[in-house]
Amino acid sequence: MSEKSREELSRTELVERESLRVANTYFEDEKFQDATGRPDVIVLEIEAEDEREYLITEVKHSSRPETVRKGIEETLEYLAFLRQDDDIVYEESTFGTGWNGVLVVQDIDGSSTAPLDSQRSIRILQASEVETELETILDRILE
Repeated sequence: MSEKSREELSRTELVERESLRVANTYFEDEKFQDATGRPDVIVLEIEAEDEREYLITEVKHSSRPETVRKGIEETLEYLAFLRQDDDIVYEESTFGTGWNGVLVVQDIDGSSTAPLDSQRSIRILQASEVETELETILDRILE
């Protein structure tokens, strides 16, 4: 069975496919299972020079790959369905600039993770990185 093209995917299918790709880029040699739980999410609206930008931050109190994978999917869903004045904010085939969604997870011991610039669609931070990397993320959103 061939994979649907990006244009043929529903928003939900696009979120599911992209969340798997993000997880595979972020972790090395992991297998993922869906997990459920109550996420913590923060949506920040930034007004700059007559433009609005958004930062959606999802927090997962875990470093388990399955939980992180679910957090990736949820963050992508928030971006895919974000509305302003009843209009979808981001085009159907995008999740913003790639800097508009952040997933914060507990620190991951002994596991290599991708640097921010090599991640795709959203950015994943370990809790100890938030203080040092948040300014970079905000700067990239406002570019």
